[in-house]
Amino acid sequence: MQKKWFLKRKNQQYVDYIAKATNIHPVLVKVLLNRDINTPQKISAFYNDGLEVLCAPYEIDGMEMAVVRTLKAIQQKENVLVCGDYDADGVTATSIMVTTLLSIGACVSYFIPNRFEDGYGFHMSALKIAKKLNVTLIITVDCGITAFETIENAKKLNIDVIVTDHHEPRFDENNNVILPKAFAIINPKIDCKQTKPYSSLTGAGLALKMSMGLFEGSFDHLVEMAAIGTIADVAPLTDENRTIVKKGMEALTKSKNLGIRTLLQQASLKANKLTPSALSFSIIPRINAAGRLHSAEAAVKLFLTDSDTEASLLATQLDKLNTERQKLEETVLKQAIAKIEHNSFENVILVWDDKWHEGVLGIVASRLVEKYNRPAFVFTVKNNTLKGSARSVNPLDLCHSISTCDKWLIKYGGHKQAAGLQLQLENIPHFEEEMNAYINQNFSKEDFTPSIMIDADVSLKDLSFQLVKEMEKLSPFGTGNPEPLLASKNLQINKAKIVGKNHLKCQLASNGCSIEAIAWDCGNLLSEINIDNKVDAVFSPSINDWNGNKHVQLCIRDIRHNQKKKKKKKKKRKKKEKKKRKKKEKKKKKEKERKKD
Repeated sequence: MQKKWFLKRKNQQYVDYIAKATNIHPVLVKVLLNRDINTPQKISAFYNDGLEVLCAPYEIDGMEMAVVRTLKAIQQKENVLVCGDYDADGVTATSIMVTTLLSIGACVSYFIPNRFEDGYGFHMSALKIAKKLNVTLIITVDCGITAFETIENAKKLNIDVIVTDHHEPRFDENNNVILPKAFAIINPKIDCKQTKPYSSLTGAGLALKMSMGLFEGSFDHLVEMAAIGTIADVAPLTDENRTIVKKGMEALTKSKNLGIRTLLQQASLKANKLTPSALSFSIIPRINAAGRLHSAEAAVKLFLTDSDTEASLLATQLDKLNTERQKLEETVLKQAIAKIEHNSFENVILVWDDKWHEGVLGIVASRLVEKYNRPAFVFTVKNNTLKGSARSVNPLDLCHSISTCDKWLIKYGGHKQAAGLQLQLENIPHFEEEMNAYINQNFSKEDFTPSIMIDADVSLKDLSFQLVKEMEKLSPFGTGNPEPLLASKNLQINKAKIVGKNHLKCQLASNGCSIEAIAWDCGNLLSEINIDNKVDAVFSPSINDWNGNKHVQLCIRDIRHNQKKKKKKKKKRKKKEKKKRKKKEKKKKKEKERKKD
């Protein structure tokens, strides 16, 4: 699919002013400005990103009540139950909370719902465990904000509930928030009108903040788990999330957590190669696989164990589950694509099958979004009830759009970009019709055309070793803080060849400067490249370190024939067409005059 290129142009005078005031390269200044880091003060704060810059935990509404009640429970030897979720964010949030409570002397147990037996969220199954263990305080992590009935039932059992959750709360028709009657609620999304540095924290991030409220000391052993949860939930890596991930990645390189070290080893991931992207493709799928196919309890056990034997067994178990998940995912994806190609779609993709495994629906929905650039709903069917996952594409707020059609749903919940939902099979046509209508009313087809946002237009000569090293300090990269994308025009392609499985490697050259470039999984471009034609390229620069030899390498994100040449050809074609048109008009005029005579 052809992508649109957008260059984020900045006032050059202001760029020069900031560059001079901060002693930062103008290209890097443009990148910072594009992230709304637009004053010398903001730039200084951006680079000063230690845990000490995090807001005090008590700045978050509900935190003080939650901490006081928890400390009282510990003092009075009450039994506490931590209730989490079965994805990587829920697993890490549960592990953080349990680790913290154990370290300060709490009598604590934990409960993770089974996707297939209990479903998502804080339900009656958790209360049954709580009653059995004589629990008087439940702390939810990464769930609970819409658990109205369960919290009411907990009160009847004389159990206090503290909700820590980052999911969207319910709102009434007047846009007033509706909350369950819990003892305390910690959720930055309650006040959607205010944006704070902690507004986009995940379940694991909020668990970390509550831990900071409960005790003072080193948090390295907790921040690494919070980083994994934040990356897994694809949260924006800005403000406090960026600090948590940056410090968490540093802690991971020297992790003292036996389970994490074993998991990294199982995934053949070296400490010096850790990036958010590397974790997203290695250990995070293994953590998620437990909850997708079996029980996420194995993943929590791995984070909490201090036994080498148990850690090895659990890591191997997660690895096997992940391999099984990959096979299931590929099968469901192929079948889903076949259904889509056969039936087509308007604005929204809706596919279902009674043989599809519930645990891989979310990943398949993500893959469909990548392929078609449209919101995707993927369901499994049981007793005429559809249960599934949805994923969105910018600029659509998925949870909000679903709420406009909620009369057709049994239940739903989630975020702007991901959601889970249930509905009766007979209501699918109504739901699909209303979702399509909502998108037609609020968006144009242009809104869903894939685009690339370019930070700066550069010459290859700008890409010095020093500049690229400075750019790396903007990491960790991810949602909200993407890897800087630069563009260069009128480039010559030299020495093009396919390396590895299907990667295009070449040299990009301009004005006597030549830099190595690689386009991952783009070997098909080799047949389209004509060495006589110039190209424009969008890329992210990096330092390639091979056998101790370091050099700048460009990772190509998109490439196209040089637009100047295209414009010239277009102009020439239009001129030719105009000439032909005039010739035809002249011929017609002569024909008319001849007939008159």
